[in-house]
Amino acid sequence: MFGKALLATALAALAMASAPPLLAQTLLTGDRIDGTPVIDRLDSRDLAAGQVHRFWFRVTDNAVGQGWYVPVIVVRGARPGPRLLLTAAIHGDELNGVAVIHRLVERIDPAVLSGTIVAVPGLNTPGLLHHSRAFTPGDGRDGDNLNRLMPGKADATDRGDRYAFRLWSRLLFPNADTAIDLHTQSRGTAYPIYAFAGSPRARAIAELIAPDMIKLDPGVQGSVETEMLRAGVPAITLELNRPEMFDAGVIGRAVDGIARVMVDLKMLAPGSAPAASVTPFVGDSLATVRGTRGGYATLLVGLGDAVVKGQLVATIADPFGRVVERLDAPVDGRVSSIATDPLRDPGDTLMRILFLAPQGTKSRAAPRRP
Repeated sequence: MFGKALLATALAALAMASAPPLLAQTLLTGDRIDGTPVIDRLDSRDLAAGQVHRFWFRVTDNAVGQGWYVPVIVVRGARPGPRLLLTAAIHGDELNGVAVIHRLVERIDPAVLSGTIVAVPGLNTPGLLHHSRAFTPGDGRDGDNLNRLMPGKADATDRGDRYAFRLWSRLLFPNADTAIDLHTQSRGTAYPIYAFAGSPRARAIAELIAPDMIKLDPGVQGSVETEMLRAGVPAITLELNRPEMFDAGVIGRAVDGIARVMVDLKMLAPGSAPAASVTPFVGDSLATVRGTRGGYATLLVGLGDAVVKGQLVATIADPFGRVVERLDAPVDGRVSSIATDPLRDPGDTLMRILFLAPQGTKSRAAPRRP
């Protein structure tokens, strides 16, 4: 009697283990936009293998009772493997990452892919519509920095927090084993290809991408990268030059770099990505060069240039062209960001210099990003 009961229990357990889930985690709303299905939640493991899937994710309502939607592309490989999350344009004027995702998805054949790419080429729909860095729905109020609000709050009165919560909890975090958040510098400034890395594994990912520079950085609260790291998901922020443009050279380097990460993750076969041609400069601190006079700034060094302490790196001139201030590098290092607008108020940043602080000394780090 006992044996029969045990056998029955075992058979029932086997049947449950082999049966499909009672409730799929990807929730289709039944709506379509220009023929593309709309989802309310994504679990990429639900989707058919060996295919590319495209969705609109309805994040939340806007003020006229319609939806804010973000595009989602899922490349589900024919073979099992890790999930690589790629996100772009959490700041609405930072566009190179959108093109990186488009080009990478076009390049990857799901038939030879192990694992899944979950790509969101445009997280900040209001910001994109307003050509704005901030989350700017358009009622005249200042927008939130969406990359300081993760993982958001479900019951917040602030709309940015609610938007962030829906993105994080129903789209981003549940679909990430490794994450790369794609950015550029802000309006009026430029980076080289530049990675922020907050853990040893994150640094290894950054080195595979082979940017011009890597900043070893503890991160900032509320960013996609930092909150992923806190939740145990290896993640980096990858900065791709300047905003409001598609830079073909930068985009191509980023696509190749992400492909090398995918080879390392065993998502692609060895030899599927070109070898890196750049050895990144690695630092952990930033020194800021600021003017004390207003006027027209001329930078005497460029992005990525090596500088030495005391070297003349910029001048500021008055409206007649007379130099009113000369600015020297405060440290030895590499130029990691520059102002692209010559018009400078007193106290404005002209450039930042990445350097490796001596052990045991306090870093003179500027904020990691505006």
